[in-house]
Amino acid sequence: MADTRGNLQDEFLNQIRKEKLPVSIHVINGYQFNHLKVISFDNYVILVEDDGGVQRLIYKHAISTITIEQKAVKKEQLTAK
Repeated sequence: MADTRGNLQDEFLNQIRKEKLPVSIHVINGYQFNHLKVISFDNYVILVEDDGGVQRLIYKHAISTITIEQKAVKKEQLTAK
């Protein structure tokens, strides 16, 4: 019988791609990429773009962690409460 469950990794990446959420990607050599937007992904790589429009293709096997960056709270949101 085929596994009909969604792939958690794909669901996570697709959600941050659709919502254009900024992420930080930590790779296994200790380097960290910040302020990235996920453009596309497949089974092996993630295509990301930084604030300057520079695109990078990062192999998934080199990634240790992906974190969603906190959104800044607008002043209007603080005073509206």
